[in-house]
Amino acid sequence: MISRHKAQQIADVSEQIQQLGLFDKSLVPFVSKLYDAPWEEPTLLLDKQLAGKQVKIELILSSNPEMKISLASYALIIEQPVINHGAMENNGVHSAVLEGRMKVLNWKNYGRAEVEDYRLFASQQQAMDRVLSELAKFRGRGDDSGLSEDSRVEGIAMRLEKSYLTGTPLDHIVQGHARKSQGYDSKIFFPPWVDFRDVEKHGQSLKTLEQFSWQCYLQQFNNPNIMNQKNLESLKTELSSLGFPEHLHEKMEMQMKNNVPEFELNDRMTGTKGQVDFQLFFRQSSQSDFYYLNKFEVMLTEGKGLEKDQSYLIIAPSIDQGKNTVIKYDNAAQAIDVFKKQTGKAELAIGTSEQNSNRMAAMDEGKISFVDKDFSRILRNPPVGQTFWLDRGKGFSASQALNLIEGRAVYRDDMLSKEGAAYKAWMKLDLDGPRDKYMNFNVNQYHDPSYGFDLKEVLERFPFKELANEKLSEKLESSLKNGDRAAVSIEKDGNLLALKIEAVPRYSQLNVFNLEGKSEKREQFLKEQINEKISDKSNTKAKVAGKEQSVGL
Repeated sequence: MISRHKAQQIADVSEQIQQLGLFDKSLVPFVSKLYDAPWEEPTLLLDKQLAGKQVKIELILSSNPEMKISLASYALIIEQPVINHGAMENNGVHSAVLEGRMKVLNWKNYGRAEVEDYRLFASQQQAMDRVLSELAKFRGRGDDSGLSEDSRVEGIAMRLEKSYLTGTPLDHIVQGHARKSQGYDSKIFFPPWVDFRDVEKHGQSLKTLEQFSWQCYLQQFNNPNIMNQKNLESLKTELSSLGFPEHLHEKMEMQMKNNVPEFELNDRMTGTKGQVDFQLFFRQSSQSDFYYLNKFEVMLTEGKGLEKDQSYLIIAPSIDQGKNTVIKYDNAAQAIDVFKKQTGKAELAIGTSEQNSNRMAAMDEGKISFVDKDFSRILRNPPVGQTFWLDRGKGFSASQALNLIEGRAVYRDDMLSKEGAAYKAWMKLDLDGPRDKYMNFNVNQYHDPSYGFDLKEVLERFPFKELANEKLSEKLESSLKNGDRAAVSIEKDGNLLALKIEAVPRYSQLNVFNLEGKSEKREQFLKEQINEKISDKSNTKAKVAGKEQSVGL
């Protein structure tokens, strides 16, 4: 059974490398092996694409006496074209004769004892061993790396190895010589804080890559804290791309400077149904100073939300006679949970301070003795929440999460199946269904185009003024795909009427509301009466909607 410490090391290293855009499925077993045998060579080769060409990335890992494993650096290996140096004789071995022998042997069977004809295998094995011995003799004594000191000899030997041994049980010989050969493959090193996506931006030529590598190490030399600064800037970019406000940046920076292992940041937004609270979770790696934003939670409190600078307050008697203890909370769920656990006298209030607050509920000897009528529904039915997981800052944005928790559908064109296949779909939380073991709602998916919901086609059923303008039409579609309740205008009975609409992919329809949020009958706004084709299509969607796949976020 894997130890807890080992599992944590594997998770932390995987997370660190994933943040750099270098994660590979071979990483986990490699780190596991390194943990068990740290004296072995701590490098791992990954296949990557750079500027449309296949390259190899060498990950160089390190471990300390406490077996904390981390990425020390990584190298970009760019294979140079194998130069045909012709043929020559060296140390009594002619390369043309050697190549003729290598051509006729099945190197894929090297070392295999389970072939049908064992005698044939034995003779071929002996022949392959003799050829390898001749190849080593052709190379000569060589230097400390085992490579020939004669560049022409080494060039011929490398060509023969790559031509006949690549993809065979002897492939490690080819890779080993490739790693050691600085003259034939270019190896460019980068510090462990450099994102591979930044390397890709400089992949136009070998020269620009070498210059970028030099700049990175120069930055690290002049500023030893560059890793922390890079991490901070990366997290700021992630927050901005997810749509969270800049005032969180300063709070995040303060926690990172104080080296807090784990911390949360809170934010709130106003939705169409009430207040939506966000809690963002940051964690520091046990291997380095790196911080990661892996998830955030949303909580919907229906009804009137908090005003600016207000908080939920738990007010309880202090041990100092005549004084009270006041604890502030940013969302109703946290405050209600703490309030219900009180065993003595306590109050739950809303305000900026004890003196400037309104009492919402009161507790006396562990029993609720008072509840404000406007707050009773919230107290009986605590806010609903959902956890959204992130991958290097990618996932549902803050506004999309808000729309999902309020029951609207969001369109994503960057989804990946478990098998890694890309697909597009409308996503909607199943707020009426059971929750999973993590207390999250499942997600109904309506795949595009297989499900058949065409937003553009549905919009064309209505004479919305915005559809006549290409830019406004694109903006409207983008807003609806984000899950927003979008503003539109329509001419009815000679008057210009302002409305709000939202996409309903399940029924291939739109929901229509007035500006006060009251639902309106969509039929009255159609260009013409609903025909049987549209009605039948909606009914068909209703019948098959329950068959849609439900998944967790």
